[in-house]
Amino acid sequence: MQVKNIRTLSMQFDMSLSGDGEFNILAESFLTGAAKDFGTKLEIGFYTHSTPRSASFARSGTPIGTYVDNAGRSWTVTKVDDFVMFLHGSGDLLTGMLDIKGAYTFLMNRGVLTGNEWFNGVSLGMEPMRGNGVAAIHTWSVTYG
Repeated sequence: MQVKNIRTLSMQFDMSLSGDGEFNILAESFLTGAAKDFGTKLEIGFYTHSTPRSASFARSGTPIGTYVDNAGRSWTVTKVDDFVMFLHGSGDLLTGMLDIKGAYTFLMNRGVLTGNEWFNGVSLGMEPMRGNGVAAIHTWSVTYG
């Protein structure tokens, strides 16, 4: 479905972390220029837990602005190449809901998206950097339509 035609897209999750490793927790969605064309891709990622190195990388990108989601949480939004990053402003976010459609609307209003892009999936997971750690996903659901 094209972004402009999505009525709802949200992710509900509850997870816990343990260990002494360095890792990111990312909720990502993937947009392409045409349906099922995985050669042209834009990844939109919400860092709900980030390493200092990843946070620094995100902040080094082209600033897009501050996104305030429907729960009142602030996210610093930047873009590096084909990655749009939403960096949570106040620590870890391990339980809650992400309004991805609201983020798409924010990006359309900022001229980052046109609305003609195609939605091609969403994921939630750990991006290990070094050391040991566990990310336990207790609940995860996606509402889409």
